[in-house]
Amino acid sequence: MYKQIYTKLQETQGFGRWEFEYNNIVQCVFPIGQIKHFDWITTQFMEQFNLHDDHLIGAETIPANSKLDPHIDHIRKSNLLVNVGDNDAVIFHSNNNVTEHVVISPNDMFLLNTRKLHGSENKHDYDYQFLTINLKTDYEKARIHFNV
Repeated sequence: MYKQIYTKLQETQGFGRWEFEYNNIVQCVFPIGQIKHFDWITTQFMEQFNLHDDHLIGAETIPANSKLDPHIDHIRKSNLLVNVGDNDAVIFHSNNNVTEHVVISPNDMFLLNTRKLHGSENKHDYDYQFLTINLKTDYEKARIHFNV
């Protein structure tokens, strides 16, 4: 289900789509309320994450053999990453005020505090592919919402 949503997000134009390409990342983001009518956004998916119309959903790619330099987001506060690729993805973060590397296995999820230093060095010959969910809330509220 997650991979299909990721692929459809990449293909879909309009519907409030924002597209960003920065620091070796390609990302497209939609307000969920603009695309929830598509049959590939299932009720099960909406309920699993308790999504509301103002929440954001995106497809994010970190290309093979590239680096996403350490950075702090000034707009996003937190972001749930779902690895939709076929291989492990490695990110680094400082959610706990210490830089840590995390391996996110296929279909696993990781909640990122984007107001703290984070990034990725993809040393593999495959892209990292993430379905992202952003509640537009801070990290602690997102932890409660996602129960992580």
